[in-house]
Amino acid sequence: MLAYARNRKTSGGDADRARRQQEVVLALQAIIIDPNNFPKFISAAPQLYADLSYGIKTDMSFEDALKLAVLGKDIPPESVKTGVIDPQQGMAIFDKTILNGEDASILKPVMDKIRILRDEIFTTTGPTSPLAQGEAAALMQQEEARVRIMDGTFTPGLDQRAGAVFQSYGMNVTEIVQSPEIYSQTIVVVYGPKLYTLKWLQATFGISNRQIRFAPDPNQTVDIEIRIGSDIAGAIP
Repeated sequence: MLAYARNRKTSGGDADRARRQQEVVLALQAIIIDPNNFPKFISAAPQLYADLSYGIKTDMSFEDALKLAVLGKDIPPESVKTGVIDPQQGMAIFDKTILNGEDASILKPVMDKIRILRDEIFTTTGPTSPLAQGEAAALMQQEEARVRIMDGTFTPGLDQRAGAVFQSYGMNVTEIVQSPEIYSQTIVVVYGPKLYTLKWLQATFGISNRQIRFAPDPNQTVDIEIRIGSDIAGAIP
């Protein structure tokens, strides 16, 4: 069973593995909630938890987990929805980057596609708004992403001028600071899920996928960080 759940040497790679892991979880659920087995598992639960708790990280008490298990046995298996973020379905894009000085392969999420999957799983009506409709600048403004502007060219006054330019487009610039290093190409760091601001930057300034770095961090004070390089510095009056 473990080999089946961990194997990813198939055409679908990690996505296939995720599906197999879901199959294993649902198969275990079917065994556990079987009326002939469930009372035995409940009585054995304290000892099972004691034996396995070294690998469990949660703030849920054992008593609450047990209550959820009792409630969960009454959920019809056919009502359980599952999904996988699958690159073959356009939900992520393969790319290459440098991590700690070495080449690395990464997956960049396609948030609109993932929103569709989210809505299909967590709503009863299907996708609610898979793609916002409207002019790119308007969508960027409505998103109200908090943006940090950094001057990676060390041109005197460029950071303040760039901040004013981006604000003139309706961007929510909340921080303007100097960059700690020089950039020949502009880099956009994405800390929060602000897709339309990112799309606007790509469309307006020709930012390529290789210039985008995804670094999810809820503790950041901004959602998007624009590290201005010499490639677009000339577009800042």
